[in-house]
Amino acid sequence: TDKEQLLKRPELAGLFLFHRDGRLRELALKHFAGGLSSPFLFVAVAYRLNDWAEPVREAAVACAMRCFPQTDADIVARSAEALLVRSDSWGRWNGERQMLDQAFSRADVAEALAELLIAQTRGAGTRTLRFALRGPALDQYLMRVAFEAVQPSLRATAFAFLIDGKASWPSGYGWRWVDKSMGERKREIVYAERALTVMHNRSQLIVKAVDDRSAVVRRVGLDGVIRYLKGLPEATDYASKMLADRSLAVRERAEFIMKRAASG
Repeated sequence: TDKEQLLKRPELAGLFLFHRDGRLRELALKHFAGGLSSPFLFVAVAYRLNDWAEPVREAAVACAMRCFPQTDADIVARSAEALLVRSDSWGRWNGERQMLDQAFSRADVAEALAELLIAQTRGAGTRTLRFALRGPALDQYLMRVAFEAVQPSLRATAFAFLIDGKASWPSGYGWRWVDKSMGERKREIVYAERALTVMHNRSQLIVKAVDDRSAVVRRVGLDGVIRYLKGLPEATDYASKMLADRSLAVRERAEFIMKRAASG
């Protein structure tokens, strides 16, 4: 039987995490001890925290308590893209989520994840960063992401958070009225946010963003000028340099700043 196979060959436990019989998924979870050996296995155990069978979820919590703290930081970090974004939509778990949050709040995991994001050349790095910043562990590395990340979208998101002094991430959906008299409304993403635990010089961040090689980051820099440097002489200094920028979005923001300054 399948159960006899699992008992005779405990190395099959990873495969049995996906068995259709919840009793065997529960039994498989009880075979794990010590650090998990791969990102795939870490993700597989994490998925069982949201299992449709309550005994399996309970076994997954016990497994996570045994294994997650001992799992190599790089393995946990490499599972972030598969877990941080998707797990936000899981509906069956409740307190079980704490096991995953604790794993990603480890200082060594935050450092490893920052290194991965900085070096990443493709993939959903921006979404991963947003969801990783639900907790404060990655705050201290956000400056490095803004300055060093290969992906322009990652640098732009990090700069935006640092300039605003807060992080935000999708938390669900809501409705916005388009025309209340006609009963027209639009479904849109709702964002949660929290203040960052580290603060940096906002003006220096804006200078760095405006000088970035990517237009998407320069745009974020000028957004910071519009929000935080209104009426200051450096606002027009930054904007004047961007009036001939090759990006239309950047030029439009620069022109807006110059017109606002001219109108007093």
